Amino acid sequence: MMHRWAIPCFSGLLALCLHAGAAQFSGMAPIGSGGIEPARAAAISDALQNASLAAGATVRGTSDSQTGGYSEQTSVQGAPVGDYQLLKEWQSDGFWHVILDVRPAMASASGTALPSACGFDRYRRKVLLTHFYVQQPSQTTDLLRVPEGMQAYLARQLRDTGHYLPQQAAYQAAFQFSPRFIEPQQLPERVHELAQRYGTQFVIGGIVRDAGSSGQRLKLGLGSDVREGESKQILNVPGARFTQLGVKTTPTDRRFDVEVFVYDGISGAMLARQMYAGQASGEVLQREGTEFGSPRFFATDYGRMVQEQLQKVGQLLDEAVACLPMTARVVRVEGRQVYFDAGAEVGIRPGDRLQVYRLQPDTLPLQSVAAPQGSTLGMPEKRTGKLKVTAVQPLFSTGTVEGVVAPGDYVRIEVKETAQ
Repeated sequence: MMHRWAIPCFSGLLALCLHAGAAQFSGMAPIGSGGIEPARAAAISDALQNASLAAGATVRGTSDSQTGGYSEQTSVQGAPVGDYQLLKEWQSDGFWHVILDVRPAMASASGTALPSACGFDRYRRKVLLTHFYVQQPSQTTDLLRVPEGMQAYLARQLRDTGHYLPQQAAYQAAFQFSPRFIEPQQLPERVHELAQRYGTQFVIGGIVRDAGSSGQRLKLGLGSDVREGESKQILNVPGARFTQLGVKTTPTDRRFDVEVFVYDGISGAMLARQMYAGQASGEVLQREGTEFGSPRFFATDYGRMVQEQLQKVGQLLDEAVACLPMTARVVRVEGRQVYFDAGAEVGIRPGDRLQVYRLQPDTLPLQSVAAPQGSTLGMPEKRTGKLKVTAVQPLFSTGTVEGVVAPGDYVRIEVKETAQ
């Protein structure tokens, strides 16, 4: 007689359940003939499996006593986990080791924004989308213009929310990154310079950490249609050499792990950093000439998964900046009349009242003892006056000022003083 049973993870059932609240998980994998990259991917997969089991395990089994004997099979299945951040990795004794910081699935699986005490006002924030590095370019040879495609898609997504005015800086990076090193070099001065040059309040950059494929399935193939990650064996039948008829091995699964960074454009300080990770099965390699972010790309199994991950970037930006007021830059001063680079497109209206701020001269950025090298907490500033908007153009506004103001100063909406 066959018996099937399933037991959810209760306290004390499995030792794994005792670590359900942990955020960091380790993984390891042997370094084989394929080198470090396959071992790295396997180690990350091992760590995610550990996180999955720690999040809650279900024990499933079957028993059979029909033959007079007794046999039993048991399997343990973990719960889903959320996004992760790679904290550390190293090589030791022929193994590649990693440590991940894994978010619970409840915080990110729904794709909806977490509750915020601030919310958005009517003003749209200007955002600059900078270059997205691809850590392993060989993994994306079947896709055209990955960094540019990511910028274009994210720009459309952010614009559609009604909260942002995005711009794209092709081939301009917010930080320095080399595939030889896991951690990017933060450059607050570059972030500040980019924000000034493009007239934006916030800056976004990122790294595609992994776009590798795995698994194998066989299918017939004609011609020279072998893409990166595939292999083909020509059949030994009449006419096969001429038609290139053969059996092709193609991957069944593919990852997309992208790390996103959000910066304040005035100080260059990092406001948020998050890894988004996903895996797709099915149609994961792209046809020749497919551009990243195109309708043809998003129509594939892999493209749909990538789109789901990128849609979370807007949520990250919301959480990072929803409590920060709209800020613009003074571009001209004529007596008491002030011009600043935010107009009707941003949501400025005649009668709005703003505060004038100036970065304190001859001061250094504030540093945290625990901050990574090259990062800052921000720049000291002081309030120097008040401004009332008198006229609004599409891209700029004018107003009268009380106090001290000079080109390069900043004006900031104070919600409690805004005209309704």
